[in-house]
Amino acid sequence: MLSTLTAGLLLGVLMHHAAAVDKTRDPGLMAKLVTSNTQLDRESLLSTDKDWLFDFTAQDYFYNFAPGGVTNMNAATFPAAKGNGMTLAMLNLGPCAMLPPHYHPRAANYVVAVSGNTTTYMYEENGACLVTEILTPGKGTIFPQGSMHMMVNNGCENAQLISALNSEDAGTNNIGNVFTNGFPFDLVNAAFGHNLADAETAANMDPIGTGANWGLPACLKRCSSIINAVETTQGIICELKMAPILHLMRHAQGFHSSAVSREGHNMRDPKLTPEGEEQARTVCREFPRHDKIELLLASPLRRALQTCQIAFAPCVERNLKIVALPYAEEASDDPCDTGSEVDVLKAEFPDVDFDHVKHGWYLHEGDTAVDPTSLNARAAKLRRFIRDRPEKEVVLVGHGFFNHYLTGDVDNNGKQTTPWWEETELRTFTFVDGDENAAIKETEDSLTTRGASE
Repeated sequence: MLSTLTAGLLLGVLMHHAAAVDKTRDPGLMAKLVTSNTQLDRESLLSTDKDWLFDFTAQDYFYNFAPGGVTNMNAATFPAAKGNGMTLAMLNLGPCAMLPPHYHPRAANYVVAVSGNTTTYMYEENGACLVTEILTPGKGTIFPQGSMHMMVNNGCENAQLISALNSEDAGTNNIGNVFTNGFPFDLVNAAFGHNLADAETAANMDPIGTGANWGLPACLKRCSSIINAVETTQGIICELKMAPILHLMRHAQGFHSSAVSREGHNMRDPKLTPEGEEQARTVCREFPRHDKIELLLASPLRRALQTCQIAFAPCVERNLKIVALPYAEEASDDPCDTGSEVDVLKAEFPDVDFDHVKHGWYLHEGDTAVDPTSLNARAAKLRRFIRDRPEKEVVLVGHGFFNHYLTGDVDNNGKQTTPWWEETELRTFTFVDGDENAAIKETEDSLTTRGASE
């Protein structure tokens, strides 16, 4: 007999998942391939290089991580595969996603992990034991033909696996079919020993196929920073939170600049020079997305706050407050990189939000220490803070050296591995999906604009 809890979990597993089945993409071509007498005849029908290339990532419906899906390269989706007796599949599982219990009636299934941490369960037949494996990159398992199996990503990062099946028409049968294939509800309920199947259940059951669904509530709660989970009468509805676009900028020229003074590094918390103010005004004129910005962040050092005020004046004018964040300060304890007391800053910048700035924030101790380990930890905390914000586009005005920590361009000894950021240099980044440290990646447009490459 199934308990109420087990029944609820089973329904939650089987409902509200993206699903579809493979359909022959080019029936006409496939018919010609089937009736061709020789391989040379078949090759004449597949005469271009394009005919022999299958792009998994271009299969838009199937290739996704929200919650995930299975993309099959087989005779139905890739005519060149006809007659070769095999299906190659790419399995994508987003955070907390799973492939529900299913079996392949015409193929054994080999699976190897490429990324992430996936738990697999396999039950071959009555009387057999449950086989459970944890697949991390480079580890694999096999599901014999006809064996019931399922896969679960219990992490908050994406998981990807490669699957090989020894049939070009392996077929997939999900256990959820018992609710939608016409079996009488009363007989299904008698078989399960619990009232699971009825017209409402059937109506709420998504089509069965090669999709994934969201997994257990405990995982969804643990990964709540990247998944919105809403409980409804039909089950739990989930969506991935979209990380914001980050426009990362170095401040304009300050009086500490070596171009201004040889001893500038001994000047505590300097302001912008007149040239620096003009540099910021140039950014203001040229930046094309003032109307898209929803959050302004800046280091509490004077030169960064001033740069943010001037460069993004149109945002400030529509009442967008600059939020000062000590985590964004420079990666140095030189006087020029040592901030001012928060009360002084509040008097100078009355329209800035200093809620995150505490007395003594500038002492370079604890979270704001300047050794490489502390700086890497601070950069990760700042990235996670930004990633988890609800705003869609964010500006952060920071510093030349610490920006290297934010972008991951430092070695184990804290030495930067890429050139210095120029004054007021601005680059645009997106967040890497599922990365626990909220790593960022520069956009193609940003790289092109500054004449760089990945």
